[in-house]
Amino acid sequence: MALLLLLLAVGLVLMLAGALIRYVIVPFVGAGVEAIEAIPGLLGSSDLIYVSLEPVERYLTSHASGLSLSPDELKAVWISSGVLFFILACVGSTGARIGWVIFGVLSTGMVWAATPQPSEWIGAGLTMTLWALLSIFAFGRIRTRQRLFGA
Repeated sequence: MALLLLLLAVGLVLMLAGALIRYVIVPFVGAGVEAIEAIPGLLGSSDLIYVSLEPVERYLTSHASGLSLSPDELKAVWISSGVLFFILACVGSTGARIGWVIFGVLSTGMVWAATPQPSEWIGAGLTMTLWALLSIFAFGRIRTRQRLFGA
């Protein structure tokens, strides 16, 4: 009986979290992404950042069929999870650091898969370079504890 109540509680929490993500976070992040993209020059005058962003968007759009999220919602979830992993990794969360690594690997894979040949390796390499530069901040506060051995 206790296991059944636990499963019901977990299911209820997951349903509420899903509703919160879909109806509150995704529209908010989607509006923020549109506002940021509308500001000229904010992401830089070069197209370097779009080497990574456009293939990820193409990949998510082409693979969104069969999901309950639209391609725009899927993009907003992807961006918000990356931002959340990055911020939490910067403050020292071990789980977020693992998520940040997985986010980087999956983003690079999407860029490689959605970039036309023969440029897929260049796109993937630039994506990994940008991710590695951000990772300097995400992993910058890793400290090892000094162990003092008493005499």
